Amino acid sequence: MKRHLIVLFLLLGIATALRFYQLGQIPEGFHADEAAYGYNAYSVLKTTRDEYGRFMPMIFESFGDYKAGVYSYLSIPFIAIFGLNEFAVRFPSAIFGVLFVILSYAIVMKLSKNKELALIVVGVATFSPLGILLSRVQSDPLICVVFFFLAFYCWLVWVETKKIQFLVCLLCSMVVSFFTYTLTRLFAIPFFLLIGAFYWRTYTESAKRTFSVILGVIFLVITLLSVTSAGTRLSQIHIFSKQDVQLLLDEAIREDGVGNVSGLGTRIIHNKVVAYARYMLINYSEYVSPQFLFFQAEQPLREQIPGMGVIFIIELPLLLIGVYQSVRRRLSYGIISTLWILLVPAILSVVSGETPNIHRFFLAALPLHVLVGIGILFLYKTIFPKNIVIVGITVLALYILSTAYFFHQLFVHQPTHFPYYRGYAYKQLVNELPKYYTKYNKIVITKANESPYIYILFFGAYNPKQYQLSGSHRDLDYQGFDKYVFVPYDCPSFNESPLRGKMIYDSSMLLVQRGGCALGKNDKLLDVVYWAEGTKAFQFVEYQSDN
Repeated sequence: MKRHLIVLFLLLGIATALRFYQLGQIPEGFHADEAAYGYNAYSVLKTTRDEYGRFMPMIFESFGDYKAGVYSYLSIPFIAIFGLNEFAVRFPSAIFGVLFVILSYAIVMKLSKNKELALIVVGVATFSPLGILLSRVQSDPLICVVFFFLAFYCWLVWVETKKIQFLVCLLCSMVVSFFTYTLTRLFAIPFFLLIGAFYWRTYTESAKRTFSVILGVIFLVITLLSVTSAGTRLSQIHIFSKQDVQLLLDEAIREDGVGNVSGLGTRIIHNKVVAYARYMLINYSEYVSPQFLFFQAEQPLREQIPGMGVIFIIELPLLLIGVYQSVRRRLSYGIISTLWILLVPAILSVVSGETPNIHRFFLAALPLHVLVGIGILFLYKTIFPKNIVIVGITVLALYILSTAYFFHQLFVHQPTHFPYYRGYAYKQLVNELPKYYTKYNKIVITKANESPYIYILFFGAYNPKQYQLSGSHRDLDYQGFDKYVFVPYDCPSFNESPLRGKMIYDSSMLLVQRGGCALGKNDKLLDVVYWAEGTKAFQFVEYQSDN
């Protein structure tokens, strides 16, 4: 028992180190969403209102979109302690990344009653590339999943103890999960139906009634959230709200018309049922593809790590062994993990945009770790029972090498890999602005790449009250705040500007334009900001009159 605890705390220490080491610097760059969550937390801390002046909202408006406010509120104490910076904003993710590892141990212990397996799953979760990555960026999906798994754990404990406080914890955790990220609203009912169907025979009559009531309450909460402003984001991401499928279907019908295909034939072949089913199958196949799982998880691009999938390639044989042994030995926790993994992409298949997506797929992280753990346990308990130490050292060495490769890709290659998707150059841009602030009456900034206004607010720790009083215009075209005006052109040259009539340029204005813009005859280049790989990101330009 003592040795078991020593190994457990050692793994938790490693998990903490992997998630907190250089947290503010790596991944390099700071995405606009991270800045938005951070600045809204700062605004609430200083004024009790968000950037738009709304008092303590649960849903934050940002870039004309809506974000759940839980992450911002979690960030407030760390911003109060460490200041408004990248480290403070990412701190909640790192903490919840470690909590996920701890919760993995607790859930596996409840499901399997196997200390060895629980310890192995902790080791797998500790070195998980997906877990590490999402713990090192602002990640409301990670927070959401941890609360969701906590609700599941509370249910498992209640089944054993029948203590009411665990049902209260279950419902509270589930509601917080729903308010943190929209995806669990789609996943909650199918998941608990799966759990209920699998374990129904083992439940007492009291447990069955309670389970039905809990399921009904969850359904009611999801329904209420869907008809309020909290349901806005969910309505934006499902495939039925997009034109992706409908446009292709319309085009196919038009082509049938050109080809003189009968109306009945067209209806049989090209209809919404077939079109949407095909789209969903494509989405599903992408989530279970080897490319996404082992070689290159591409979406979202801002968090793409070259050459890395969501799990290590060395885990493929272990995963297959885990699935096989679960079915062969009828391991309830292994079978439920397998069904869980298959359920996640089925739910995700109805979500459009940035697919397959590592944030959304994190719902499947725990069952993946369980199956890999079953594979490892089988190796040293059954295949090599007399060489446990050798097997343990070999597996650990492979994980260390895989983790070393992952961190090499993260620290060395990712900074120069799509740096514009992570807003890499905006911090330097904001740091340069004070040099010119007093000299110019107006600073005109292009809206190239990411939204510039949120970086000025965040990295400049702009006074939230002052910003709210300015009207909170964010980066609307030809509007702004203070001296900053934002324009919808990458290269609004002073001499050949499509903005003439909108603005009158003179030497009292500073133009911040995209790095590749050509300069006019009256343009004086003052400074250049670069992307991580060395290309020009922004130019600071001054207009000089011919007079």
